[in-house]
Amino acid sequence: MKNIVIKIFIALSIPILLYSVLLILVPERLGSFESLYIILIQSIVPTIIAYGISFGFKAGIFDFTIGSRIILAGLIGGLMSVEFGLSGLIIGCMLSSIILGIITGAIYYFSRIPSMVVSFGLLMIYEILGAKLVNGGLITLSSKLTVLGNFPYNILVLAGTLILFYLVFYYTSFSSQTQLVGSNELIAKNVGIKPMKVKFNTYVIGSIFLGIASVMQFCYSGSMAAKVNLVSLVAIFRPLIGLIIGLTILPVCKLPFGIFIGIFSLNIIFTGIIALGLPDNLQNVSLGIFLLMVVTITSKRDDIKEFMTRKKKSNFINKLREV
Repeated sequence: MKNIVIKIFIALSIPILLYSVLLILVPERLGSFESLYIILIQSIVPTIIAYGISFGFKAGIFDFTIGSRIILAGLIGGLMSVEFGLSGLIIGCMLSSIILGIITGAIYYFSRIPSMVVSFGLLMIYEILGAKLVNGGLITLSSKLTVLGNFPYNILVLAGTLILFYLVFYYTSFSSQTQLVGSNELIAKNVGIKPMKVKFNTYVIGSIFLGIASVMQFCYSGSMAAKVNLVSLVAIFRPLIGLIIGLTILPVCKLPFGIFIGIFSLNIIFTGIIALGLPDNLQNVSLGIFLLMVVTITSKRDDIKEFMTRKKKSNFINKLREV
């Protein structure tokens, strides 16, 4: 029980320390429940996206079509909402996301081209399809269709998605196969696993979470615009870094919670930069610094532990000598 409490404290210490520092610097802007709630809701969509890309990432796949697929699925769902309301939005986003995942996975499976190359080509195609679908414009939802973006429905969606990801990641053979393929494909083949089939499945399973993210993104903004010229590529960066942070603190925190903690911490930093009146381009700088700090500290965790142990032994020996 004591170890569990310690692990929870270590995992939560990152966002708590960050928020405490910013609270001291700008208490008038961040010292309210509303500011925390804003940071929370800004973390929901990136967290769900991170859940969607985690399986492919663990399998060694680099997929840059994430943002374009979310946008294209959202545009299709938005068009269906005109005729079928909220159910049309949800079904349209989910089905189109899954179909796009199947198409992307199938092209990668049959072409045998590196995933990075495939994803860049499909990224441009999906962006063009989205732009053609709405003639380069956007689709706007009526206020009654954005209910999922409001409290408490947004929290319920996040909780439900977290539980779904937790069950899939920790209690399915698919997840175990994904991690084995990512760590050593040769061993995976020797035990009867088909690596390409597993990688194809990561696209399909991941697209379920991307469909949910598309629905939530639409409900938050109230509109969805087509993106071209690789603009949709930026959608993957924050979820990807949140995923890396989640994997880094995995020894002290389950991945679904670690991902959320990572993204929540990033949003605290970004909110602080805005509150301090600093230039927006410092977001990328702080993002890189924060990532380096977390990865360095956690990767050196054993060295730090060994150093502390040696220091305790040294202090104990010095006390004995004094006696």
